[in-house]
Amino acid sequence: MTFLRVPDALVPTIQANRLALRLFDNHPSGYFVYNDVLTPTAAEVAELAVEEIDIAVLQAAPDVMEWSLKIYDYLDKPTPVGQRFTPPFSVVWTKELNLRPQRIATEEGPNGEVREWRWYGSAPIDPATGLWVPDESTHIVTDNHSYERLPDEYGVPMSRTENIHWIRRNGEKHPTSKTRVKNYDFIGQAKEGQVRRQRLLDDVLGRVGAWLFGVVGGYAPGEALAVSIDAERRSYIYASSRDIVPALNAAPDDIGIPGTPWLAMPFTADPGAPTVREYMVDRLRVWEGAP
Repeated sequence: MTFLRVPDALVPTIQANRLALRLFDNHPSGYFVYNDVLTPTAAEVAELAVEEIDIAVLQAAPDVMEWSLKIYDYLDKPTPVGQRFTPPFSVVWTKELNLRPQRIATEEGPNGEVREWRWYGSAPIDPATGLWVPDESTHIVTDNHSYERLPDEYGVPMSRTENIHWIRRNGEKHPTSKTRVKNYDFIGQAKEGQVRRQRLLDDVLGRVGAWLFGVVGGYAPGEALAVSIDAERRSYIYASSRDIVPALNAAPDDIGIPGTPWLAMPFTADPGAPTVREYMVDRLRVWEGAP
């Protein structure tokens, strides 16, 4: 793979003649690249007055390297510089990297479904909260999901469309993405609901636990609450039961820590913020038209 710097005035000529030169992601620097299979002749190169750019020079040009994909930093095998600007469609980023990337849900839709997952090369746990803190400079992939569901209270999935975007060093998504569609049979529909509600419940309890640690210095009250609604939690996950809502509403405000009504405290410092109990109930009501 050879990189060439092409004067802007020659871009229309190159594009019109469909030579084996490809505009470098429309980058304003004017870099072009041609592949080794369709190499232009020496005469064509000379006629176009292009300047061959050494790979070392290209690596030293931050304006260009910002358009390379961050995922290549984590591949087990070395990747030539010229390939670092094209999405690695054949790479399974959950298995073929030199580390285990961390997946974090960044957008949640109706029914508790995750609309967007982001994968990070580094996302340490904050010891003060127990939550993941992603390092945005290591954001390698964004995975967007959209669902087709039946219009019922359970949100039974019919299909899921997944759009995978690789992230450049400058934080932008590469314009080329990969799309996959998954169709659900009866067993898959049931499993999707269980996994979705389990993830949602774990996330809610984890965030409440982190809040408790910051307010009362421990997780014991949250554990006491979880034990008190254990049967309702299991029926919520496996049968989409609504019994978890009255169980949460019936729990004493100071469960697990007598004299401290933590369930009635604001969940955040924002004006009009819901109480801890209200926050939990609102997020767990995944059925449509919930009372």
